[in-house]
Amino acid sequence: MITGIIVALPDELTTLTKAKPGKGRIHSLNDTTLVCLSGVGFTNATQATQSLIDAGATQLISWGCAGALSPQLASGQCLVTSRIVTMTNDDICFDAAWSTHIANILKSQQINVILGDMLGARTLINTREEKSACFAESSAQAVDMESEAIARVAQSNQLNFTAIRAIADTSDTQLPPVIEQAMNSEGEVSVPKLLLKLFFHPQQIPSLINIGQHFSNAKKTLSATATQLDKITGFAG
Repeated sequence: MITGIIVALPDELTTLTKAKPGKGRIHSLNDTTLVCLSGVGFTNATQATQSLIDAGATQLISWGCAGALSPQLASGQCLVTSRIVTMTNDDICFDAAWSTHIANILKSQQINVILGDMLGARTLINTREEKSACFAESSAQAVDMESEAIARVAQSNQLNFTAIRAIADTSDTQLPPVIEQAMNSEGEVSVPKLLLKLFFHPQQIPSLINIGQHFSNAKKTLSATATQLDKITGFAG
């Protein structure tokens, strides 16, 4: 069994390895686990997932951070899912045994984890109002921009899938507009552009600091989860 892990952002990748493979490059964590840095978004995740399958992956993990839709989720909690809710109402479901196995492992390590549904988004869901509307319509606990793509490729190749996502921004956290404004075409934040935007909009600095703390909480959870990766990937359902 070869596990392929798709990670969108370099900072999320650091929770798995010190290596710095470029976007779209496959890195071997060990003999049975491969990881690919996809970049943000549906298209990037689709391409990275197919590359991992071509390299021999037989089960897939969507790894990284997510935004909470449920008011019950706190920054730093972990959501594990086998069901992706889509904006097109063709939800994608997998055998829940692997996700349940992972949740039990994490609970045994005192990691705050829940089993829930993930909403797939094609654009950033970054305001309180958008999050509230998405939660009311979908009942999904969290949202990200890659898991749906990974799940669709997994489904078309008849491979098992799960998503392991740590919550960064909570449902009542409003992402400061400078973040989206400073993003490049790969969905990565350009630091020089961000600093320039903050120079003209310093009132957004406190919100940006708050987001940074949330992201730090999520990374700590991912790092703790990564210590259990052998047990997670070794599951034979």
